[in-house]
Amino acid sequence: MLILKSFNLRFLLTNIKAKLNRLLGDNLVGIYLHGSLVLGGFDDNSDVDFIAVVNDPLSFEMKKKLMKITFEDLWSLSPEKGLELHVILSNQAKHITTKPNFEFHFSKYHLKHYLDSPSEYIKKMHGFDLDLIAHVKVINQCGVALIGPNPEDVFETVSDLDYWNAVKYDIDFQGQPDNPSNEVLNLCRTLAFLKKGNIYPKIRSAYWVINNYPSFSAEVIRRCIDSRSSANGTINDREIIEVAKQLLSKVKEESA
Repeated sequence: MLILKSFNLRFLLTNIKAKLNRLLGDNLVGIYLHGSLVLGGFDDNSDVDFIAVVNDPLSFEMKKKLMKITFEDLWSLSPEKGLELHVILSNQAKHITTKPNFEFHFSKYHLKHYLDSPSEYIKKMHGFDLDLIAHVKVINQCGVALIGPNPEDVFETVSDLDYWNAVKYDIDFQGQPDNPSNEVLNLCRTLAFLKKGNIYPKIRSAYWVINNYPSFSAEVIRRCIDSRSSANGTINDREIIEVAKQLLSKVKEESA
């Protein structure tokens, strides 16, 4: 059960449901929440993640209308980090581990591209995304339907092995990771999954590692936790990079 303490968040989800349902009509199968909102780790540094499942491909004009709603109606209601939206076909939802393709995708990461060239963005934003396998694994575990059938009736059940094969490419950095603090938190979540068999929020996973692996610096991991709310970040912190490398080694050991 999803418990929302924020009126603004409830209002956002109500609008996502109403506006996408009105736009997509009979083509819409359902809208499904995943990410920190359903895992229990949502905070001021989180975005709102959801997948809209449709029966038939979207035309360019329909994608254009979807972006208009997303940017003009929903974006101002969203948290600072924004929304992450995938649209996928229903037949792909049932075979997500072999067809992790999307009809459309938008997030804050893509905002500049969209604003610079809306038509080009809309035309090009479709394809293959291994992250969809991880997103559906979260939906299997605790996803919430804003509208539509129960998730188990819509999505393939992603095995632990398929999930691991999807996420390992993101964590197997070479040399210095792009964002060491976030990499440490991602690795804590991966290690907790390998040992516990469930996906947990990043912060909860980090404290689990602190409590269960005293060989990793608790002080450094706590700095990674604190960096989520820090404007400065810790990109060049050598201690954090070292802990990230140690965690990566441990994750590889546990997955062997």
